[in-house]
Amino acid sequence: MPLVGNRFYYRSVIYVYIALFLFYYIYYALVGYKEHIPNYMLFLQGFYFVIYTFSLIVTSHKNLSLKLLAVLVFFYSLLAGVLIRWISWHFLNEPFFGGVDSVGYDMLGSAGVMRGISYGQYISYLNQNDTNIDDFGMPSIVFWVYSLFGTGKSGQNAMVALNALVIACSVFPLDGILRQVRIERPMRRFCTTVYCCFPFLSLTAAVGLKENFFVFIILNSVYYLLRYGETRKIRHIFLAILFISGISFFRLAILAILLISGIVALIARESNKKVLLTFILCGIIGGALSISLVIGILYGKDLEAVLAVTAYRSGAGTESVGSTVTWVVSMLAVLFGPYANFAHMSEYAIVHSSGVLFKGVLGCPLLIGLWATIRHLSWRYYPLTVYFLLHTIMVVLAGVSLDMRYQITMFPLSLPFIAKSLQEQKISRTFFLIYIIVLFGLTWFYNKR
Repeated sequence: MPLVGNRFYYRSVIYVYIALFLFYYIYYALVGYKEHIPNYMLFLQGFYFVIYTFSLIVTSHKNLSLKLLAVLVFFYSLLAGVLIRWISWHFLNEPFFGGVDSVGYDMLGSAGVMRGISYGQYISYLNQNDTNIDDFGMPSIVFWVYSLFGTGKSGQNAMVALNALVIACSVFPLDGILRQVRIERPMRRFCTTVYCCFPFLSLTAAVGLKENFFVFIILNSVYYLLRYGETRKIRHIFLAILFISGISFFRLAILAILLISGIVALIARESNKKVLLTFILCGIIGGALSISLVIGILYGKDLEAVLAVTAYRSGAGTESVGSTVTWVVSMLAVLFGPYANFAHMSEYAIVHSSGVLFKGVLGCPLLIGLWATIRHLSWRYYPLTVYFLLHTIMVVLAGVSLDMRYQITMFPLSLPFIAKSLQEQKISRTFFLIYIIVLFGLTWFYNKR
């Protein structure tokens, strides 16, 4: 059974994505790259394009059960993770494919297990190493896995399998969120595949980073918040609080955003949708204007310090033109990007360029879905709207909108807006064409830099 809605829209996003990827992939294979890129990275880039595209096409035509989809996602993620881990050992003689943070997690977890200390003592050990509370998450997971399976290759391989399991389990809360905002089943399956088969996730599993666990906690937090907002059952708010508490071990800024979104989820109703939307928009605008105060409360820093870090990360100078261009590129990257790498390795970003490019294509229905939410006062989407807008402000100000590690925490929660516009056939063909032309141009210039 094909997806509900106008077939032009959901098939177009797939076909346009395929055409764009093949153009850039073949073009740079013929004219050459901006730097030396190992053949195994180009192989993995093509590998991910094939399996991700195949997954999208299958779920756009087959109405799979949720459990079957979860099983398929597990083996998809495990296969890709094992392949990348094997390539990493074979070509780089190390397990983490060049990842930096993952080496630190591995060293901390191994040190804790080899010392034979308790988890409480391990937390004290992390504190002695100047680890902040929102950096406890992944070292804690590594510690427990290594305690069960041992250090070295056995523990490292167990982490790949656990990552695959977490990605597969993410199917359930994401489908639940889509169901809460009244997305029909075939479209839910498609959108769930878009995220759970996203190449960045299984690549992250092999590299050994924290994002799969982090986003799993975020998805469950949002799902149970939405469920409690509708059912008012104590167990739903208890589970929401439990998962939200876990976010404090990963990134405190997301915790603050989720708490605000949670308040909106608790009070949003048909009866107050107009007043609440006005309050939300005014609050976000007011918060943006007083961002220096907000940053001071959350981080104990002033805005100038944050902007200095942003300029450093982006490579912008002090010239006004360069700074302006940097801000524009950063803001556009939230919708169109992060821009897919085809000419640069960018550590290993070229490997998952297929997923990043498809995310860029989906920016068009995302924009339309957000506008439709505001225009039609779709109150069920208000918590997601707040989360998306606040998250956007955060990544732009921090200068990290070109980093998929920071965008991945908002990508799955943008899918309800994408599903809304595809399901309700809200996209103008002319607007879609203009959007794709802009996306093509931005990707072209990004790779020409």
